[in-house]
Amino acid sequence: MKKILCFFIGLVMILSTFAASAATTEVGAAIDSDWYNVYIAGQADKSTLGVTVLLLDKDDSNNVGYIAELDTDSFGNYETKFKFAGNINNYTVKVRDNDTAEDLTHSLNTAFARHEIYCIDILLTEAGNDVISFISEGGLTNVVAKLNNKYGNNASVSVMIAAYDENNKLLATDIKSLAVGYNDLGVTKSVDFSDVALPDETKKVKAFAWEDTVDLIPLAEQDEKAIGTSLAFSNENSDETKVIGVIGDSITHWGHYFAFLNEYYATRYPNANIVLLNKGLSGDSASGVISRLDWDVFNESNSLYGACDEITLMIGMNDSGYGSYTFGKMPDDEYYDFYSGGPYPDGKYHGNMQSRVNTCVDNIETIIEYCQENNKGITLVTPSLYDESDRFVNSLPPIKYGTNYALGKIAEGIIDLGEEYNVPVLDLYKASNEYSDRIRAEYPEATIVITNVDGIHPLEKGGYLFGYLFARAQETNDTVASVEINASNGANKVDNATVSDVTVDTSNVSYTYLANAIPLYTGSSGYKYVKGYGVDITNTMNREIIKVTNLDDGEYTISFDGAAIGTFTDEQLAAGVNIAELENNPGQKQAKEVFALKDTRLNTEQNLRGVVNTQMSIRNGATDRNSATYKYYPHELGYDFDSFTTEKWIEVATQLKANYISDGISESDANSKNYNIGNYIKTHKNKENDYINTIKDCITTVKSAAKPVSHTVVISK
Repeated sequence: MKKILCFFIGLVMILSTFAASAATTEVGAAIDSDWYNVYIAGQADKSTLGVTVLLLDKDDSNNVGYIAELDTDSFGNYETKFKFAGNINNYTVKVRDNDTAEDLTHSLNTAFARHEIYCIDILLTEAGNDVISFISEGGLTNVVAKLNNKYGNNASVSVMIAAYDENNKLLATDIKSLAVGYNDLGVTKSVDFSDVALPDETKKVKAFAWEDTVDLIPLAEQDEKAIGTSLAFSNENSDETKVIGVIGDSITHWGHYFAFLNEYYATRYPNANIVLLNKGLSGDSASGVISRLDWDVFNESNSLYGACDEITLMIGMNDSGYGSYTFGKMPDDEYYDFYSGGPYPDGKYHGNMQSRVNTCVDNIETIIEYCQENNKGITLVTPSLYDESDRFVNSLPPIKYGTNYALGKIAEGIIDLGEEYNVPVLDLYKASNEYSDRIRAEYPEATIVITNVDGIHPLEKGGYLFGYLFARAQETNDTVASVEINASNGANKVDNATVSDVTVDTSNVSYTYLANAIPLYTGSSGYKYVKGYGVDITNTMNREIIKVTNLDDGEYTISFDGAAIGTFTDEQLAAGVNIAELENNPGQKQAKEVFALKDTRLNTEQNLRGVVNTQMSIRNGATDRNSATYKYYPHELGYDFDSFTTEKWIEVATQLKANYISDGISESDANSKNYNIGNYIKTHKNKENDYINTIKDCITTVKSAAKPVSHTVVISK
C-alpha cells in the first residue's frame, strides 16, 4: 500500500479550445484516435426555436461527418454530445437556424473533443457535513467526489481513505466503490465512510480515487486534512480593546455572515476584549480598499472605535469581472484562453480574465505591504464562491459561467501571498465550494444553499452558513464547556469552565459551575437552517457537555439553580450529555438575548456603511478626472474631505444633484447616480452619530448579556 501512495500520478486532461468564425469552427484534439467524445454547446437568440449542428470535412464541405437538429430552450441554449470515429482534426463545426437557415456558428461557446472517460475532484470531509480544513480527533469521515464525465462511458472507480500518524506512518486504509455515469458532468456524489473510525493515533487523513486498485491508475489528486486545533484569530484575554476591521465588498456590507461572527465571538469568547467592525462596502474591489485604508480603516479620528488594530480582508468578487462572462459553461482550463481579451464572437468587450485576476492579487499584495509597514495585523480570506449551479439556469441575471473559476485563481494567488508574507489565510473559497457541492449532492432538491439566486450574496440563512464556515476555517474549538465527574469519588475533569464545591454519591451529584462561554442560540432560523441541511453544527461548534460516571441505574434530572433542564438515564450521563441545545439551559437563555440584539446592530451597520459608501463615491468621483461624471462635481466648493462636517457633505451632495439636473438629467436619474448621493446623504448623514451610538450600545449590551454566570448544578434521581 505504501507503493500506492508513492507512485500517485495525476490524470492529464487532453483538450484544445476553439476559435469561432462566421462560417465554421474547428473542433481540435491534441492526438489522433479511433474515436472521440465530442461536446458542442452555444446560445442563440431567444427567438430561435432550434438549430442544426454539422461537422463538415475541411477539404470537402459536402462530406458531412455528423448532423443533428437540436431544440433550444427559452434562453436560446443548445448542446449536443456524441462519439465520433475518425480524425476530428479534419472537421469543422457549422451551426444554422432550423427555420431560416441563417448561419449561427457565431453563437457557439463550447466545442471540443476528448479521449478521457472521466476525471474526479476528491473532497475529504468529516461526517456531519462540516466543511473544515481538518478532521476532529477520533472523528469519522466521508468523501465527496466531484465528477466530470459528460464525454465518456459508465464506469466504476475505487475511493480510498488512508490514516497516518504524526510521523506519516500509514495506520489504516479503507476502500469503497463509486459508480460514474455517462452524464456526470460537475455532479457530486458522496462515498460514505461513516462506519470507519479513525485510529486514535491519527494525525492526518488522505483520500484518493483509483480506476483500478490492481493497476493503480489514479483519477484524482489526493485531498488531505490534518487533525485540527483551536486557532481563533483573536481570542485572548486583554485589558485593552482590540478592534478588528472586517473588510470586504457587498457580501460583507450586507453583514449577514458578519452577524454570525459577532454572535459567535460574543458567546464563545466573552472574556476576549475584541470588537469586530463591519468595514465592507458594496461594489468594492481590491483597488478600492487601497484608496480607503487611511480614512476609513486606520483613521484614529473615526468616531466608531478609532483606527482598527488589525483587519481581515475578503475581496475579489468585483475584481473577478463576473458581469462580463456570458458565453456559457466551459471546462475550467479553457476559461483563461477564451476570455483572453478578444476578439469575441459577439463583437462585444468581455475583458481579460487572467489580467483581472493578476491585478486583484497585485492589489492585495499592496494592502499586505501597507499593513506590515504600519504594524497592522492582517488575516487574508479567500473570496467566497460564485454559485454556478444549474439550479440557477433560469435565474435573472443569468449565471456568468467562469466567474467561480476566476475567483479560484484569485484564491490561489491569495494563498501564495500568505506563504510569501507569512500572513494567515482562511480559505473560504474552498470551504464554501466544498460545502455547496456536498449539500447539492445529498439534497438534490436544494436550490439556494449559501447565496441568493444571483449566485453571489448570502441572505440571512445563507449568511449564517457562511459565517459558520468562516469561523470553522479558523479551526475553532467545538467545546463551549465540558465537565466530567466520577460519582463514586468526586474526581473531575473540566474543560473551559471552573467547578467547585463538588459533592457526590452514586445517586446524587452537585457542584458549582462557571463556564467560560455560553452556547450559540439554537432557536434562530439560521441555526435551524444549518441543521436542516445535515450540518452537524451541534457537535462541531456547540458542545456543552455534562458527563457523570458510576451512577446507580435509573433516570436522573439535571437542574440548574433548582430548575430542571432535562432528564437522562445513567447510561446517557456516562456517555456525556450535550446540554447546549436544551431550552431551559440558562446559557441558552443568555444566548437568546445576545441573538436578539443582532438585527438592531445589523441594520444600523448597513446604514452606517451606506453613508461611508456615499462618501467614498463622492471622494472618488470628485478626484477621478477620467470619470464620465467628473464634470458634475462642484469643484469650486473644495474637497478637504477629512475636515468635512455633516453640513458640508450635504452641501456638496445637494449641489452635485443640482448640476445633474441642470444638464438635462431627470431628478429620478440624478437621485440614482452614485448610490443616490443627494437623498442618501440627507437621509442618513444627519443620523450618523445616532448610528454610531446605537452600534456601541449594542456591543456593550451584548458583552454584558454574554457574560457567563455561576450556577449550582444538581444531578439526582
